[in-house]
This record gives sequence, C-alpha cells and structure tokens, in this order.
Amino acid sequence: MIKFFRKIRQRLLTKNNPTSRATAPGSVGRFSKYLLYAIGEIVLVVIGILIALQINTSNQNRINNKTELYYLNQMRNDLATDSLILFQEKLKFQNNLPIILNFLAELHKNDNKESFNQAIRSYINHVFKPLSFVSNNATFNEMKSSAKLGLIRDNVLRNGIVNLYNHLEETKNLYSTQYDFISSIDVALISGRGLAKYHQAQNSLFSQYNSEDELYLLKGFKAELESNAANWHWSIVELQPELTAQIQELREVIAEIDAYVKNNNE
Repeated sequence: MIKFFRKIRQRLLTKNNPTSRATAPGSVGRFSKYLLYAIGEIVLVVIGILIALQINTSNQNRINNKTELYYLNQMRNDLATDSLILFQEKLKFQNNLPIILNFLAELHKNDNKESFNQAIRSYINHVFKPLSFVSNNATFNEMKSSAKLGLIRDNVLRNGIVNLYNHLEETKNLYSTQYDFISSIDVALISGRGLAKYHQAQNSLFSQYNSEDELYLLKGFKAELESNAANWHWSIVELQPELTAQIQELREVIAEIDAYVKNNNE
C-alpha cells in the first residue's frame, strides 16, 4: 500500500519537476521539489502508522474476542455445575422434610421400637449431614483478579454475572449461618450420644456391636433429638425459597451466556 502511494508521489514530482524544459532551474524550484518530497514522506509515514495501528487494533480485538468467549464458556460450565448442585440440594430438602416429620412423630409414640429404629436410621442417614455450599467460581475469580471482566463487552450481561456471583456468595453464607445454628446439637449427638456409629457409612465397623435395643435407647434423649430435628426442619424451610430463586437466576444467566456466545462466535 505504501509503495503504491510512493509511486503516485514520484509521478507527481516528475510531472511538476522544476528542472523540466518549461521551467528554468533555480533555487526556488529546487526548494519546492524538496518541500514536496518531504511532505510526501511525512504523509507516507503517517499513512503507514495509521495502517499499522489499524492492523494492531484489529488483531487485538480478535484476540480479546476469543479470550472473552473462552472465559464465558468456562464460566458457563461453572454455573451449570452450581445449578445442578443446588437443584440436587433442593430435591434432598424436599425428601428430607417428610423424614423429619416422621421421626418427630415416632419420638412421641409409645412402645414403637421397630418403627422408631427405622425412623431414626433414616434421619441419621439422610438428614443428619453437614450443611454447606461452595460455588464453582474459579473462572469468575480469575477474571476479577486479573481485571479481565471488562473483556465482556455486553454491560448488561457483565453486570448480571457479577450480581449472580454476589448472590451465590450470599447463598453460601446462608448455608453457613444455618449450619452454625444446628451444628452445636449435631456435635453433641455425635460425640455424646454416639449417633455416628449408626450411619450406614459406618455400618461395616459397628454393625456387630449395635443392637436394636441399644438403638431404641436413644429415644431417651427425646428433648435433644426433638430440638435437633426441629432446627433441621426450620433451616430447610428457610433455605428452600432461596434455592428456588438462586436456581432460576442461574438458569437465566446461563441462557444469556449461551445466546451471547452463539451470536458472537467467529
């Protein structure tokens, strides 16, 4: 391109050469020639710089676009994992509520060793577990720490992603708060009353030592078991609407990312 402009400039210089037959040679003619030559060189340099900048800008934009789509695809996978985990948590809570209610009912019955033992085993194996949630936010944190969130060109999408991860952090804190409330009684029942040895994961270690009569004796700690079950019931009821809203928000943002990536894929 620069060679093309240079050829045109040379033709113009030749055409307007002050040493041609129509113009007598002189200092004024030579100065005009050199001035025109200098201006032409400056113009060529400017054009070259502008073309180089345009190429560099185009290349950088292409690199940024590829990086943006890469991060969005990775983030989309992270969010899909979070959505699945929270959906499974929601199903678990839905299944656990009737287990808790049945366990509380068995605590108040008389002479019900078989049904009580079945109820407390179900309670220990399904309800009596650590309560926690940690978002898969590795991609988001990497973009945030390296100041790459700005690569997401769509302001609405970028803000939606930031808000979503703030809400996921709030969900994590809510889980933590609920379990902190429950855990004191959980720990007392595990260490002081030996509930852990009746968990199915420990069955191979303790089954030969555990008896139905011994398990039924746990009913004597009715107040502790009742308080624990009530706390679990309350925590699940508190968490369920949060999970429903969080899952819906996750699905909406995932759909927005999918649409954006599809529209901007090269």
